[in-house]
Amino acid sequence: MKKFIIRTISAVVFAGLIFLSFFLGKTYSFALFGIFMLWVLSEAGKFAPFKSTFRLVMYLLAGAAFYFVAVYGAAAYTMRQWGAMILLFVVSAFAVINIKRSSFPPFFIRAVLFFYITIPFVLFMSLFNFTAITIEGKSFPDFFYPTVFLSVIWIGDCFAYIIGSITGGKHKMAPVISPSKSWEGFIGGFVMVVASVLIFRYFIHIESYLFWMLFVIIAYLFGTCGDLLESSLKRHVSIKDSGKFLPGHGGAFDRFDSFILAIPFIILLLLSFLS
Repeated sequence: MKKFIIRTISAVVFAGLIFLSFFLGKTYSFALFGIFMLWVLSEAGKFAPFKSTFRLVMYLLAGAAFYFVAVYGAAAYTMRQWGAMILLFVVSAFAVINIKRSSFPPFFIRAVLFFYITIPFVLFMSLFNFTAITIEGKSFPDFFYPTVFLSVIWIGDCFAYIIGSITGGKHKMAPVISPSKSWEGFIGGFVMVVASVLIFRYFIHIESYLFWMLFVIIAYLFGTCGDLLESSLKRHVSIKDSGKFLPGHGGAFDRFDSFILAIPFIILLLLSFLS
C-alpha cells in the first residue's frame, strides 16, 4: 500500500509539472521535454558504458543539438522528411531489439540508442503543430494532441497496474522479461483506455470514432511493447531500474519507455489522416 501511495503522489506531481508547462507555452514544454530527453539519454549509457565523463557530456550535447534543430525545423517538414525520420527510428528500434542477441560494439549501441531516444521526443514536440492543421475552424490549444497522447499512455499504465494487482496477475505476459506484467492487467488497462476515449469522443466531436480507436490501439499496444523492450534491455545488463527519476517508478527511461515506441506510430496515423 505504501508503494502504491508513493507511486501515485510522484505520478501526480510529474503530470502536474508537464501540464503546467503546456499551459505556460510551447517554449516551456520544449525546455522541459528536452531535459527529460537528456535524462533518458544519460541513463541509456548503462547499456553501453562510456569510458569517460567527457564522452558522456559530448553525447548529451549532440542530443541537445539534434533536438533543438529537429524540433524547430518540424513545422516545415515535407512528407519525405517525416518518412525519413520515422524510418530512421524504425531501423534504430530493430537494432535495439536485437542488442541482446548480437555482439554489437558499444559505439554502435550508443548510436542506435541515440536515435531511438531522441527522435520520439522530437516527434512528440511536433504534435503541437498538428492541432492547427487538423482542427481548423475550432478553437483548441496547441497541446491538445500531446495531452490526449500522454493521457492514453498514463491511463493504460495506471489501470494495467491497478487491475493486475487486484486480480493477482496470474497469467504473465513475459515472466522472464517483466514478471509484474500480466494479461489481466493488459486487458483491463486497454478496456479502460477505450472507454475513456469513447466517452471523450462522445462529448467532444473531433475526428471520427475510427480515428480514436486506431489512436488508442496504436498508443496502447506500441506503448506496452516499448515497456517490454526496455525491460529486456535492463535484464540484459542485470539492473532493476534504469535510474532514480520518480519515486516508485524508477528512472527516466522507465517512465518514458512506452512514450518512446508509441509516438512515431501516432505521428504516422496523423499524417495518414491528413493525406
